[in-house]
Amino acid sequence: GVSFDGSSNATFAGSVTCPESYIEGTTASFSQTRANGANNNAPDVYWRKARGTVASPQAVVANDNFAWLNFQGYDGSGYETAVRINASVDGTPGSDDMGGRLIIETRPDGAGESVTEALRINSDQSAIFAGSVTVGNQLLVNYNNTSVLGNLANAHASGYGLKIRATDGTSSKYITTFNDKDDNVKAQILGDGSATFAGDVTVSGGDITLVD
Repeated sequence: GVSFDGSSNATFAGSVTCPESYIEGTTASFSQTRANGANNNAPDVYWRKARGTVASPQAVVANDNFAWLNFQGYDGSGYETAVRINASVDGTPGSDDMGGRLIIETRPDGAGESVTEALRINSDQSAIFAGSVTVGNQLLVNYNNTSVLGNLANAHASGYGLKIRATDGTSSKYITTFNDKDDNVKAQILGDGSATFAGDVTVSGGDITLVD
């Protein structure tokens, strides 16, 4: 059932089914879900997608959308989407198998622009950024706790500009390499601090000190 208090607040004792719902107000409108108790229980929010009907749901298929979250602002004549978050099926679902993909889209500043993909996180947990990434302190890339710290790709789609690898303290392990677009090593710094170059080294306006 539904009960109302003196402030026109409504309390629903069971579930509520409706195709659309609105919360509006002249102040900061909000919705709240709260759990109280001496335990670790917390509110859960579910967005569910199925094919078929409510009475007879059917399995989703690859690329079906789970949900959209749209963040909009009023531009003087209508509401425009500035940021959108989408969750969808990544891969072919099966019994106890539901791969997911998360996409964040942003809208550039300027009239006539539309939201475009800024970040994609795939079901294998790989991430693709559409723009540049700024690191405030340090970047650590770890792959399955192996010795490889990571590869930083340059603008060449076919190769790497800089590879950073861990060292076990021996000179046989290189820690930094500079590669061309075809992934050929052009320079590397070894674990003992020595460096090797595949071509000539030119020094302009400085000195070279050789230490034996």
